[in-house]
Amino acid sequence: MSSRTEPLVAQFVQTHDDLVSLIRQISAEDWQKVPAGEQRSVGAIAYHTAKGYLATLSFAQMLANGQPLPQFTPDMLDQMNAREAAEHADVSKEQVLDMLEAKSRSVAEGLSALTDAQLDASGEFFGHRLTGEGVVAGLVVSHVREHVESIRSVIQG
Repeated sequence: MSSRTEPLVAQFVQTHDDLVSLIRQISAEDWQKVPAGEQRSVGAIAYHTAKGYLATLSFAQMLANGQPLPQFTPDMLDQMNAREAAEHADVSKEQVLDMLEAKSRSVAEGLSALTDAQLDASGEFFGHRLTGEGVVAGLVVSHVREHVESIRSVIQG
């Protein structure tokens, strides 16, 4: 593992652990609540976050390997998220925890395998020029953090 990759993996692992801890302590009632600024329940957000683990890792790996990233528009993402929320509105905490457990190791291992050169590789995503390191920090880690904070807002009421 490179010295630059190590802190990124640690950030992901810490954020993952925060998410798992929140999910374990959230009540069944709060699992169904919709946080302020969201259009889906805590359960749907948690599912989305777990499902996104491997997708965001694949974006980082694609960029690292010189492949073009998928070109999504905000409207496309909103539609995908709305469809996903409707399809998984009844997801259980146990299902999400199982997904998180199964995928977190793969993400940590995938991030650990990135070289400094791969972290420096760059490409376009949402009209912005990003490096592999930027994708890891901005998508793999920050995506989870954003959803952790949204879920935490329900618990803190």
